[in-house]
Amino acid sequence: MRTLWRKRYKDKFLLYTCGQSPQRNQTMGERSSTISQIGDELNSFIDGNPVLPGERETSLIWWLEEVQRRTYPNLSQFAIDILSIPAMSAGPERVFSGCWRTIKWQRMRLGVKVVEEGECLKSWIRSGVVAGIRYG
Repeated sequence: MRTLWRKRYKDKFLLYTCGQSPQRNQTMGERSSTISQIGDELNSFIDGNPVLPGERETSLIWWLEEVQRRTYPNLSQFAIDILSIPAMSAGPERVFSGCWRTIKWQRMRLGVKVVEEGECLKSWIRSGVVAGIRYG
């Protein structure tokens, strides 16, 4: 998680104090003087007081609030991206958990691509995606 934070999110957005935004004619040096000195947002958040979400509030809803977006612009985007990943559905999990039937000791030399293709075909046949072919 920390590696992803450092590489993709840590310095993605600049945070300006008091809601200021850079003027069009400012140079980069002038802009940096208005940047908040919060330091590493992740460490600041971790070292801060624990946050207890409301009774009907999810973590995603909390990070979407304007206060968090302004206080931790990079960290809030990181949290939103991570918390927005849908949980794996049972369908794909069921398809690939059936691989143990396909990969027996006698078939250990099958490549990953062949096993994947076979499992996909088996799933398509069972669900009727591939019409006209019967699976016994």
